[in-house]
Amino acid sequence: MIVTPNYRSRSNQPTGYSGVSPRVYRCKSHDYVHYKQPWKDEKTGIEYKAGYYDEEGNFYQDVVFSKQGEILDTATVNVLCDFCRMEDSRRWADREKPCTHCGGTVTLVSQVDDLVDDTRSLDDLARDSYMANEKQWNKQFYLFTLILIFLSPCILGVFAFVGELFNLIIGHVITENYEIVEYNYGQEYNIPNLGLNLYLKEDEDGYVIVEETDYASNYRDGGYKRLLFDSDGNYYEKETDMYIYLNEDIDPPQFQYWLEGLSSQYGDYGWNTTLSNSAGISKSPTATGSRCQMSCTTSSPTVCGILIIHLN
Repeated sequence: MIVTPNYRSRSNQPTGYSGVSPRVYRCKSHDYVHYKQPWKDEKTGIEYKAGYYDEEGNFYQDVVFSKQGEILDTATVNVLCDFCRMEDSRRWADREKPCTHCGGTVTLVSQVDDLVDDTRSLDDLARDSYMANEKQWNKQFYLFTLILIFLSPCILGVFAFVGELFNLIIGHVITENYEIVEYNYGQEYNIPNLGLNLYLKEDEDGYVIVEETDYASNYRDGGYKRLLFDSDGNYYEKETDMYIYLNEDIDPPQFQYWLEGLSSQYGDYGWNTTLSNSAGISKSPTATGSRCQMSCTTSSPTVCGILIIHLN
């Protein structure tokens, strides 16, 4: 059983041809495109000869097509004289006769290939290629859809597992090296349940904590901030290069602030908690807190870089 091959993919092809759409000959060895007249590509300036070009861009002056291995005796071929180098055209049946100019032996110049399909134009070939690709894409799409439907329970299960694993890892990172202590305050305070993001809204003399939905709906209008939780247990404010920490081990609980460039000058006493109008910086470690604090006593919050957050 003879399997008819598909048209071969083409590369390094001539360009800039503006004549009638050339014919394509699908053969056993190559696929040939026949250009009946020479031309020049106006964009590249390259000149091309009339003749046949195979799928790799190789040029043939003439191709003789056989059908199931047979060539008609009336078919025309080109031969080249081995002595005078003259070339002439003759019938296939006369291909081995001596040179008509000097009587020398001749060599067949024409390419011989077995035709396995009717000739098509390049336009037909492009249209067939498009339809074949579309059919192949549809098959792949349907197959992908069936596989996705079949595997969807497994995929959902994997996502659920990964989500749970992520929550466990994040919870471990947040609580690692921190001792969870229940502290009995003298009175009850509204301690917020802080997550991986701290959403803030500007108030009269500082900021208050808001829900994520409030921030998402209004942050474009200004007056809102979003601080990210880091692996050291602090929230980071990029604009002022400052770290923020909610100290729940003191009564009342307070946010404390570490401003890079200022707080680092005071070591363990560098955590800000209050803003006053007196001069200088006082060093006073907290009595019950796991971190020390300092009072930023310059008159300008901008100098201190303190982001005052109020607990409701």
